[in-house]
Amino acid sequence: MLPCLRAERLFLENAYFEMYADRDADADLAGQLSNTVVTVVNESLTLPPVFKNKILIELANDDSREPDIHTETDDTARMVVKINNILDIDFSELCTAYAKSFLTNIEIISGLSPEQAEEMVSFNDVSRLAKKIEKLVFPFVSEKSYFYIRAENMEDGSYADDVSQAAAHVGNRMLPLPSYFGESIVIQVVNNPANPPSAHIICDKFVTVKINRIQELRIYHLCEVISDAFLTRIAIYNGMAPESARDKAPFWIKAVIAKEIDVTLSPFIFDQIIVDAVSVTALSVEELENWNEPDPAFINYAFWFFRTLQSEIPSQTFKFLVRDLLSGQKLIDLLPKYSGKSFSTPRDLEIYKATAMRETINRARTSMPVFDIVDSVQRVNDLSKFILSIDGTDKQLTLAELEQYADYPAVQAIAEQRINEAMFIRPRLNPVCANPIQSLCLALECIARKKMKYFGNSSHLFYADVDYATQVIARIYKVAEENNYYEY
Repeated sequence: MLPCLRAERLFLENAYFEMYADRDADADLAGQLSNTVVTVVNESLTLPPVFKNKILIELANDDSREPDIHTETDDTARMVVKINNILDIDFSELCTAYAKSFLTNIEIISGLSPEQAEEMVSFNDVSRLAKKIEKLVFPFVSEKSYFYIRAENMEDGSYADDVSQAAAHVGNRMLPLPSYFGESIVIQVVNNPANPPSAHIICDKFVTVKINRIQELRIYHLCEVISDAFLTRIAIYNGMAPESARDKAPFWIKAVIAKEIDVTLSPFIFDQIIVDAVSVTALSVEELENWNEPDPAFINYAFWFFRTLQSEIPSQTFKFLVRDLLSGQKLIDLLPKYSGKSFSTPRDLEIYKATAMRETINRARTSMPVFDIVDSVQRVNDLSKFILSIDGTDKQLTLAELEQYADYPAVQAIAEQRINEAMFIRPRLNPVCANPIQSLCLALECIARKKMKYFGNSSHLFYADVDYATQVIARIYKVAEENNYYEY
């Protein structure tokens, strides 16, 4: 039995619950659950105005023990719910404990003994009530493709759903996945302004990702956390203990899966990854396996190395390779087995790796469509023209004319959108447009980041760059005409 730890600093009660807590955050969650239970039960039962024996909620914060929850009856035959570290307990488990204690207490008040009351309360009744509580606290609930998502609002829930489905897509393509997990990965999204944006994993009986203010998180950081959770859940499914599962997957594979999720969510960044691959920093297999820092150059190299393995090894065999890597086996020992090649020395392995990676990167680069010189300039010009609804009127605006409407949220939003579009086409533009596309992005960033004191110079520079690019094209055409050459 857990000790009864009372902190006199926080005492809350309503008609049906009494609660003791050490921390405001704990009290907020427990209080929200208590009120929600009453609201849900009142929909189907007529409750007394007050419980003679109120349900007691005891909240403790003993970090020397695991987060846990325990229900019992005390000497006065009232229900007691003892919870240690409530914020780290799976929410479904909390809802079930609250539902069970409330329904049991109703039976005790009706005259049954605690033992009889517990027998009267059915598993199905508890389960139904728990699901209603959860649905009321989290209006967005979705379960599909390895993930169970609950969120306080539809927008945050849809965003988390998009990320989880991108992860499932990457997983089905690259990872040794079962058709489903016995227990899905839980993603719980809240929007608590009192706490900073965050995302972290709790690995107990379940794998849970708790996210606060999801819209404010860096997308790649979110992908990192989801990647870590996904690989941890695979390790547990394959028989590993939860407490050691998170440490088993190599850091470089976690980084690669995170980047693949990022690319799935934002395909336009793949073009930049291809461009950056030209100057990718080479690492030996040993360095790759021992790396544990989130360095962009390392992630880029790991990304291309993983894709190289995928192109060199048949798809089903490749998943067996990943399975063995996730179990802790060394890549240097597995490559001869799965590549079908023998390496007499470490240098032979590095030569094979470098050659195969160069071929993979070259294939990706040659698959990128490139715009011709005139089309490139036209596309840049198109990005600098806008049609917006301003105060109910549609207006056609140039980049320079955006300045007078820079405070409008719609203008800031389209500036952000155009930056993304510019980054998407940038690697495919003719080099003559390198300066115009860069100065356009600088001007748009002034609007999107609300730094308008720099906008005038940036927009002026854009028009000067476009004018210069147009002059260069004219000279190219003139030389081409003089030499009877018209293919560009």
